[in-house]
Amino acid sequence: MKQFSASPGLEVGLVRRRPSVAPGIRVDERSVRLLGAMRHVTATPVSPQSRRIQYWMLNSMVREADAGRVDPRLCYDFTFIPDRPIGWERPKTLGHSHPRPGPGRIGFAEVVEVLDGTVGFLIQDLLPGPRSTFAALVTGRPGDRVVLPPFLTHASINLSGDPCVFSDVIDRRIVEGQLPSDYNPVAEARGMAYFVDLDGEARPNPFYKEVPPLQRFTVEEWSGPSRDRPLYQDYVENPGMFDWIIDPDLVPERFASVWARVADVEARQGNG
Repeated sequence: MKQFSASPGLEVGLVRRRPSVAPGIRVDERSVRLLGAMRHVTATPVSPQSRRIQYWMLNSMVREADAGRVDPRLCYDFTFIPDRPIGWERPKTLGHSHPRPGPGRIGFAEVVEVLDGTVGFLIQDLLPGPRSTFAALVTGRPGDRVVLPPFLTHASINLSGDPCVFSDVIDRRIVEGQLPSDYNPVAEARGMAYFVDLDGEARPNPFYKEVPPLQRFTVEEWSGPSRDRPLYQDYVENPGMFDWIIDPDLVPERFASVWARVADVEARQGNG
């Protein structure tokens, strides 16, 4: 089993360039995203019949021996994105936003840890038109943790390496479908505000009526220094540190620097 550049903290890796877990690791849901299913968000035309796998998702993973120690309200997931360009675009995920736990509240946040390759996290607002007033590309490398803020739309881009791999901790209600992520707005907008080409350059999406300048950040600039231990280890040993995922109203205080960049975007959406 091929290991990752950063240790995930549990026995998972690649076998024949596909995700694999060791005995004793429970995975509640395994799924793939086919290229044909991404045809609405790609810069170049894609056949709806294409069965090429663009990325794998392993949701709600836990070592069986740790199952009784984790917070049952949280999920630990994996995403594997091979180096399979889509025409002149870098490989990417579909793009989505997280729901709000109730009226007048901000949406759920998420924390992501890069394990292999270089990952660009494209974070933006998405308004009718379509148009966007805020767009940021946060570049993460092995060992980096990235906070994905509430209410904004985000997609992940494989900027280099084969594959890029990242894990995340998220509210279980999103993964299990009680409060599912929303993929429709990105599909209706014909993708995110920017496409990233094979040279790493960002090109504005021509279907948008308004696109803001793309801001670029390192992970430390965006959400501060990363912890020097696997995300999974904190998921098991320190579940209380993720209370801001379960209660997103805690995000503005816990991640003041992130919130300072996006609070006005929330206000413009009329949901503050």
